[in-house]
Amino acid sequence: MAESECTISLPKFHPKQQLAFDSRATDLLFGGATRGGKSFFVRRAYIVWCSQIPGLMCDIFRLHFDDVVANHMEGETSFPVLLAEWARGGLVRINQTEIKVWNGSQISLEHCADDTVMQKHQGVARHVRTFEESTQISERRVRWLSAWVTMSEEMKSRVPEKWKGCFPRVIHTSNPIGVSSG
Repeated sequence: MAESECTISLPKFHPKQQLAFDSRATDLLFGGATRGGKSFFVRRAYIVWCSQIPGLMCDIFRLHFDDVVANHMEGETSFPVLLAEWARGGLVRINQTEIKVWNGSQISLEHCADDTVMQKHQGVARHVRTFEESTQISERRVRWLSAWVTMSEEMKSRVPEKWKGCFPRVIHTSNPIGVSSG
């Protein structure tokens, strides 16, 4: 599929979001106040990366499943709204827990409310993993889940030159409170 056929109009980043997007860090903390644009940053970044890196496997974790779904699948800047044009054109398939992109990339919504998450995801490699409200998640679970963020050499070869060395990547979003912040 030609790249020109797969472009959609996305709202622009504000300067702090753009700074995070342009960062070359492979372990990034995007902190700030409630309603500061952290989740929108993740959604928009994932859409851009997944559209330009075939086979990119991404996920977003929050402590509770209902929270991750509400945060990313509902509202005016949710994945379904941002990707509506692609969905109408058959370029993405969206359900409550995942987005599958025409080029094999995927975004999954996950939770880590208990230790069963570690068994479920053991050995399952992801290229980009976001921990939303990271300070609410136990450090042990964050470390365990981060250990599976990896990328094969073949997959690294698919990364456009402008992002070489930026993947695999772990992103943390956070307000300045919670169990992992103390």
